[in-house]
Amino acid sequence: EYEWAKNFTEDYKDLIIGGDEGQFFYRLNITECHFAEGRFEEAIDHLPEASSNTHFHHIVRRLELKIYYELRSDLLLYKIDAFRKYIERTLHKTISANLWAMDLNFLNILIQLNQSPLKNKARSARLIARIESKKALADRPWLLEKARELG
Repeated sequence: EYEWAKNFTEDYKDLIIGGDEGQFFYRLNITECHFAEGRFEEAIDHLPEASSNTHFHHIVRRLELKIYYELRSDLLLYKIDAFRKYIERTLHKTISANLWAMDLNFLNILIQLNQSPLKNKARSARLIARIESKKALADRPWLLEKARELG
C-alpha cells in the first residue's frame, strides 16, 4: 500500500508532533515510501538531515546506506566508513552497547553483500547463515532479502 502510505504522509504532514523535528519525520516517512517502491533516486533526494535524536540518526544513516547499496553507488564504501567511524567515536557517549553491536554487524554484513558476486548460491547460503546467527543485527529482514537475491 505504498500509495496509501505516501498520501497519508502528505495529508497529515502538518499535524506531525515533533517540535522542530516535524519536518524531519515527514522527510523520513517520504524517504521510506520511495525506498519501498524502489524509487531510490527520489529516496536519496528526500533523505532528511541527521536528527538530534541518536536513535533516529542511526535509522537515517542505515537507510542512506541501503539506498546507496540499491543504487550500486561508488559512494557506498565511503558512507559505510564514515558511519563506522561515527559509531566507534560515540560508543561510550550516546549509544548502548546493543545498538552499537547491531549497527556494526549491519555494516559488516552490508560490506560482504556488496563484495559478493551475483548468482553465487554458496555465497548466498553462507551470508544467510551469518545473518540468521547474529543476535544483534539492525535491518535483518532487508539483509536477508539481499542475501537471498545473490543466489
